[in-house]
Formats: sequence, structure tokens, C-alpha cells
Amino acid sequence: MAQQALTGRMARAMQIVWLVDFSIFALAAWLMRCHELGAGEIGLWLALWFFGLRAFIVADGFRNSEKHKSPRKPEHQLGFLGALRLFLAEYATTILTFNVLFPLERWLLPLAPVPAAAGRKTPVVLVHGFICNRGYWKFLAGELERAKLGPVYAVTLEPVFGSIDEHARRLGETIERICKASGAPQVMLIGHSMGGLISRAYLHAGGASRIARIVTLGSPHHGTRAAYLLRKIAKDAEQMCIKSEWLTALNALEAKPCPVPITSILSPHDNIVFPQSSALLAYPNARNIYFPGLGHVELVYSPSVMARVIEELRT
Repeated sequence: MAQQALTGRMARAMQIVWLVDFSIFALAAWLMRCHELGAGEIGLWLALWFFGLRAFIVADGFRNSEKHKSPRKPEHQLGFLGALRLFLAEYATTILTFNVLFPLERWLLPLAPVPAAAGRKTPVVLVHGFICNRGYWKFLAGELERAKLGPVYAVTLEPVFGSIDEHARRLGETIERICKASGAPQVMLIGHSMGGLISRAYLHAGGASRIARIVTLGSPHHGTRAAYLLRKIAKDAEQMCIKSEWLTALNALEAKPCPVPITSILSPHDNIVFPQSSALLAYPNARNIYFPGLGHVELVYSPSVMARVIEELRT
């Protein structure tokens, strides 16, 4: 079984982004000083570059998600202040996630199968989504530990643009190491975004006996239009396209009850999974729980979502 790298490719890519940003900032500051701009003006232009570019990316995601949104219940409608809070929270958590947590995964979370805290109950395995790594789970992992759940493990699944079946196979290898290290016969899986699909793929590929429960967060169970952008270069993105052959085969299995308890937590305002109803599970025994007013990245940071995840794991 292949061991994970201490620092994954996604983390190294974000570290390169750090270097590029720093180089751009240094060059821009030098050029501006040559044109006798003051420190305040230089700082303003650099802030516009860093924060403005990221604000544009997040805003464009919401624009597309609104264009292709699912019908919303009256109680899920947001006023101006609610929409503003939604954008600002998603913007802030996106900056934190991509510019801090992803590059520092090696130092933020231990590498599976080393437990964050040794041997109590059923291990909890955290499965990240597309173009992500285990650093994303820093805060939820801490909440699970404080709730005395676990031991808690987080994985980084690569290659980044590999197939979901390949990710599921690597997840299965890690779960086997976790069960061996902890002595537990089963684990509970929490998957964000594509991590929910990886968990289901592992489940239906023979992993049911190793799973006690699955909780997915903002997972495109029936595809997302956002995946079309990278479908030519990423196999996993191609598989997440709406009505892809891979999803059609996976979701044919929803006609029967899921072999393990499974819950989907989703937001009717998700800015990456759209139409948002795609995150609904159709297994007869599945639970679907809405958390309105949350963006795709923010889902894992929300205290109310964290509390509900803990409640689901304790059920």
C-alpha cells in the first residue's frame, strides 16, 4: 500500500502561489516606488490585486450558481443582508482555506493513519473534495476531538486530477491502515464536495463492511455545472458533470436502501454545486438536511453544521 506524502501536490502548488504573489508584490512595489508612489498608494494597489482577484472569483461562482440555481423554498430566500453575509463569509473562508490551510497541511493535521488522539471509539475519516487536501479539515477535526469522537484521521488523495475510482481505492488502502492501527473494525466517513462521491464509490466497491456511517457536505451527488470548466483536463471533474456515465452508474444504486446510514448536508445557496438539488441523496433511507445561507467552502466552518455533523455521528 502506497504511503501518502507528508506534503501533497496541492499544498506545494499553493506554496508556489505564495511565491508568485510575493514576487508580484515585490516587483509592483519596486515599480511604484520608481514612479514615486507613496507607501499608502502601493499598499492599496497590492491589496486590490490580492483581495480583488479572489473577490472576483468568488463573485463569479455565485453569479453562475444563481443562473443555474434550483427552485428554493420560501424559507430559504435571502434578503440583501443575508446575501451580503453569504458572500462575505464564503469570501473570507475561501481566502483562509486556499492561502493558509492548504499550503500548511503538513503542519496543521497529522498524516493518516497517525491518529490526532489515540484509541477511543470508531475512527472518523475526513475526505476532502476536488483540488483540496487534508488541511481543509483543521477546524472540524478539532471540534470532533473536543466532542470526544474519533480518533480523527484526515487524508490527502492524489493525483489531483485522477479518477474518483482511483481516489476511492486509495481511500480504501488508508482505511485498512487505520483499522489496523486503531484495532477498530469500521470507520465513519465525512466527505466534503467530491469527498462524498469518493466515500460512496468506496462503499459500493466493496467497502460497506468497513463503514459505520457516511456524512456528506455539499457533495454533487448528481453532478454540478461547475465541473464542466475542467472536464477536459481532470478525469474526476469529467465524472462530476451532470449525467456523466460514471454518475449515472453510481446513482443507479440509489434505487435500493444504502447499505450504511448516510446523510447529506447541503445548502440551497451552494456556489460550487449547482443546481443545488444535485446534493440531495435519493436512497430510500438517506437523510437530507438543509443549511440555508451557507456557501460551499463555508459549510465546513459553520458552527451549526459542525454541531449537526457531531449529532449525526453520535446517532
